[in-house]
Amino acid sequence: MSEAARGGWRALAEACCRQPLSAPVPADAGFAARKGLARLAVRSLRRQVQLLASGQQRWRADRLQPGWRRLVWIHEGMPQIGDALMDLAPRSLLAEHGCQVDLVAPPHLAALFTGDRYFRQVLSDQGSPAGPYDAAVLLSDDRRSLRYKRQHLPTLPWVSLHGLYNGPDFHRARFAAQRLADLLGLQLPAAELQRHAAQKLALDDDAVRWAAEQAPGTDGVLLALGGVVADRTYSRWPDLVQQLAAQGLRHWLLVGSGNGRAAADALLARLPAGHTAVDLVGRGSLRQAQALAARARLAICADGGLMHLALTTDTPVLGLFAAGIDPAWRLPASPRCAGLQSPTDRVDDLAPAAVADAAARLLAGPTLNAKP
Repeated sequence: MSEAARGGWRALAEACCRQPLSAPVPADAGFAARKGLARLAVRSLRRQVQLLASGQQRWRADRLQPGWRRLVWIHEGMPQIGDALMDLAPRSLLAEHGCQVDLVAPPHLAALFTGDRYFRQVLSDQGSPAGPYDAAVLLSDDRRSLRYKRQHLPTLPWVSLHGLYNGPDFHRARFAAQRLADLLGLQLPAAELQRHAAQKLALDDDAVRWAAEQAPGTDGVLLALGGVVADRTYSRWPDLVQQLAAQGLRHWLLVGSGNGRAAADALLARLPAGHTAVDLVGRGSLRQAQALAARARLAICADGGLMHLALTTDTPVLGLFAAGIDPAWRLPASPRCAGLQSPTDRVDDLAPAAVADAAARLLAGPTLNAKP
């Protein structure tokens, strides 16, 4: 391969790993070396071809113009709840900048954000947007993001949050906040960026009343059970409860989807005498889980959607991470949360004693992300 050709491939590969930001955020710096030049170049080239084939390149804008006040945010291509809470966190920046924003998202995400005070309205991607709009905000240049735009709003100007950036793990909420500030031409103080990057979701009144009835006290510890990926699922909850009991903790709030039911049953079978548990695993709504988290003294969650849901409350959160995930890519810079990183690729290799010690430090006051 000639030097010119190699340079072209290198430029394509770098487009996947170059953050389109005035100030980069924490990300996986070793990703490019692991994946290799050729693989990343092909990935970047594919996206650029998809963009050209969509016919949307001519409508793509580099900035949100001052007169664009009616926006539609099309959140397609990233259906996970945790990612959506991070990606959509800085909607507050658009609202404070005087923009009226509609959200278009898959039905389960639309249901989660319905009634959100920062959106004018929330729409399912199963229908057409309300309009009229001045511009659209898309998650990326990926074909999944462009498909809905091309079908329903083909000639509307649009901006892209991620652009061609695709692959490295990164702090999505801080990325989105910095990117929107750049698109608006704003230079915000660090504290302002941090405020807009904070994951946020208003509590549901009915869920709050339900949680108050189920857990009248505020000294319970929320445990998020279950998980989709085995290596990122923690299962040593009975032993952890024994460790936390030595700190005087007695009340447990259990949340999780149906895949956490076996873990919940195992924990309840070994619950020490005199302890109480509110069991919502596989039985309640996300809003009820969030309301329980808001009443908790502490939330302990493996990296996943429930951890991000807990981060929308004022409750201290201890996140449990496998070795491949740096807590700095997930958690806000806040003294009310901490990340404990496993020495291996399995979060289950975090010893219950180490988790209990981290919980004690978090409850005692300000802390930093730690490794056992």
